[in-house]
Amino acid sequence: MDKTSPSKTSHQPPETDHPPPETVIARVIIRGVVQGVYFRVNTRDTAKRHSVCGWVRNNKDGSVEAVFEGRREDVEGALAWCREGPPGARVDDVQISWPGRIENFKGFHIDYESS
Repeated sequence: MDKTSPSKTSHQPPETDHPPPETVIARVIIRGVVQGVYFRVNTRDTAKRHSVCGWVRNNKDGSVEAVFEGRREDVEGALAWCREGPPGARVDDVQISWPGRIENFKGFHIDYESS
């Protein structure tokens, strides 16, 4: 028994402010030629292929914003696709943040309201 790790001797998991490591949430803003090239539809399809939940929308400044929630490796797969985008897109910049607070989204949808 490892005496340096009290959580291993307990039958209850340690309390934490962080979500379980298997579930993550990422917010991404993609800039470049990303509107008018079916970026949102392809993002939704990519999210479904990677089994992640969340949403995607166009922003008034010409960027596309998305939130992906799911297993880390699945979210990373969706983020990797965002760095390339669909045919016709030109991705110049991708900003990723990890808010940490899990929203428990159901499915993935396109938000047609611009922010």
